[in-house]
Amino acid sequence: MSQKKEMNLEEKADQTAAFKAYIDDKIAKARVALAELDSYTQRQVDALAHACAKTIFDNAEEFARDAVAETKLGTVEYKTLKNKNKARINAVRLSCQG
Repeated sequence: MSQKKEMNLEEKADQTAAFKAYIDDKIAKARVALAELDSYTQRQVDALAHACAKTIFDNAEEFARDAVAETKLGTVEYKTLKNKNKARINAVRLSCQG
């Protein structure tokens, strides 16, 4: 059985600061992206959402493998089906709105 090394306070502070910087960077990038979308028409937003759903559907197995590897939960087969079904449901919802 492997033992986890206890971090001292300085290591914890460094890890916390690094994580905060990572999150701050992601938030800044999300704000830039949101500003870009602000001028989109509903049709453009729908097209973007449809492209996202298609990308998820087309890469469902790869995403499933990554999720299982990272979390050690579930199976690739089940997660692939779940990803494809969610992507398909969202694509159908979008097509019904248009």
